[in-house]
Amino acid sequence: MRNLWHFLLGVCLISSPVAFSQNNVLLPDSVGRTKLTYRIGQNAPDMTVHSNKVNLSSLIRNLKAFSINADSVAVDITYFSGPGAVNSINRGIGDSRAAMLIKDLVAKTGLPDSVFYIIDGEEGWAELLSVISSSDINDAEAVVEIINGDPAKRLSRLKKLNKGKTYAYLKETVFPELRGRVNVTFGSPAAVDSVLSAVRMVELGINNRDKICGENCVCAAKIQALSPHKPVVYPEPAGFSYAGDFAIKTNLIYDFVTVPSIELEYRFHNNWSAALEYDMAWWKNKRKNKCFELALVSPEVRWWFPTATPLKGYYVGAFPGYTWYDFENGGTGHRGSGVFGGISFGLSHPISSQVAFEAGLGVGYMNLRYKDYEPVDGHHVYSREKTTGYFGPLKIKFAIVWHPWGGETKKGKGKK
Repeated sequence: MRNLWHFLLGVCLISSPVAFSQNNVLLPDSVGRTKLTYRIGQNAPDMTVHSNKVNLSSLIRNLKAFSINADSVAVDITYFSGPGAVNSINRGIGDSRAAMLIKDLVAKTGLPDSVFYIIDGEEGWAELLSVISSSDINDAEAVVEIINGDPAKRLSRLKKLNKGKTYAYLKETVFPELRGRVNVTFGSPAAVDSVLSAVRMVELGINNRDKICGENCVCAAKIQALSPHKPVVYPEPAGFSYAGDFAIKTNLIYDFVTVPSIELEYRFHNNWSAALEYDMAWWKNKRKNKCFELALVSPEVRWWFPTATPLKGYYVGAFPGYTWYDFENGGTGHRGSGVFGGISFGLSHPISSQVAFEAGLGVGYMNLRYKDYEPVDGHHVYSREKTTGYFGPLKIKFAIVWHPWGGETKKGKGKK
């Protein structure tokens, strides 16, 4: 088990020097490897990180040498979702990152996109070994042993290690780092496949080649069949179906002014969603003639601009609504109801894999019909009745959004 760990770190997970022949053909066993890091929700490498600038420049410089002999090179771009986090959200982000990187590399190196492949690294257990080797985790050896053990029990065993403290640390610091990593492996096609096959062995928990290969071991072909390369086709966000995504929201502004709010939103199409907002305050002190009662219900239909995840994006919408209120502060009170309608626009930005922050504004027209009243001997005596109209802002939102299923969606029928 320890030998496998050393083998993988030495062969698969550490960048290897790239050796060239005189005619710019990669030598048979030569493989180069580059790591790029991304911020959460971003599809381009974080160029504020110095290592990203250095690694990307070096990658472009190495690949440029093969623009006249593209058949001698294969470039695999691998992204990771992280342990326990393989879903369409993370896969959509990973595919978008890989596609944007390939588009940039094609433009800057002169290589055709046919030499590039997108690899779904899934949970990334093999890559996790590399991350752990450079971390300050106290239980590194125990974690390595668990990763090299039964794949079906990896997560459960990690959660039990050191009374869950190790897993909590990994989930908080190491797993996000893994999700924000994209690896670029390049070299001769045979050498690249050999490296990725060894990585795949760790993913499948194969510590003994005979378990899948038998006596005549041809692991590379069999493992490659389990995890085929995906030829690059620049994915449109619509290639993933967000239909079925569900979100629960609360408007922090309304909550702050003691008007509890809740909103339910359902994504019934990649770009379309329906929402229902309900706000209600029911505060009353009859003895002091104080009253703050408000109820509002407003459905809304929204069109979302295409994105790689339903947790992030911009939208425009349209809404009607109805409201009822009764306000009194020790003197003259106002009681009425009204209808309104308008248009909205807003944006959502992810905070984590399940939580996002949403800001929005709605403008439109409201028609109110209300009565003024005076408190007299414990009764309300109406003094006047009036109808009025108003045009302007109707909604303002700074909301916390919770996606119960982590924004997980299913693959659509579109091409990726």
